[in-house]
Amino acid sequence: MNNTGEMRLQKFLSSCGVASRRGAEDLIVSGRIKVNGVVVDTLGAKVTGNEIIEFDGKRLSVYAKKYIVINKPEGYLCTRKDTHGRKDVFELLGDMDDPSIFHVGRLDMDSCGLLILTNDGDFANTLIHPSTSINKGYLVECDIPVSIRLTNAFASGLEVGDVHYKALRCELMEDESFVLVELKEGKKREIREVFKSFSYRILKLERIFIGGMELKSLHLKSGEFKLFSKEEITKLIYNGGQNGCSS
Repeated sequence: MNNTGEMRLQKFLSSCGVASRRGAEDLIVSGRIKVNGVVVDTLGAKVTGNEIIEFDGKRLSVYAKKYIVINKPEGYLCTRKDTHGRKDVFELLGDMDDPSIFHVGRLDMDSCGLLILTNDGDFANTLIHPSTSINKGYLVECDIPVSIRLTNAFASGLEVGDVHYKALRCELMEDESFVLVELKEGKKREIREVFKSFSYRILKLERIFIGGMELKSLHLKSGEFKLFSKEEITKLIYNGGQNGCSS
């Protein structure tokens, strides 16, 4: 904000929790933002926050920052817009939900486990930016024991179709129907695509840690969530206990 009390529109959008500043720029140029009833689709616009500022027709205001960790159940989408009427993860928040909250990264509908929700766009951008993204761990349960050929290939790097996949670590558990996979920057459906290419059927895919934050340490049942301060969640993610899968 400058000495006239104005700030760039994308900064205001980020402060509302709509998106990171980079994501807010995309919203602006796609014509989804109105200021006092007029679409603003070029970058560089400045606002004071006293205007009527709308995102997809909904008026925005600066919300108090929220940091939520939820144990996402299977069968819930990471979206607020679904044309088929399926359940979304925000329904689990009940009265704690507000339209400023969004998911950081995602888990597909059939996956479960740790998911971070927030309305702090800058915080979210820090977590997902390639230069600062954090390791995430997944426990994969298959219908039959998994071969070491798959785990070695995933850890070494392999091509599935025209996409290259490589895990930081891929290890068989004592029960060889279970595999622990650690990713740095997961691609869309990465684990499912790799296991499918080896003809394994995944029965359960659960995210069990994000950085140093472990699902088992949070004692969250499926569908439960906890609120954190920014300092608390940052400490958990960057300085949490050993996850058992870190290098």
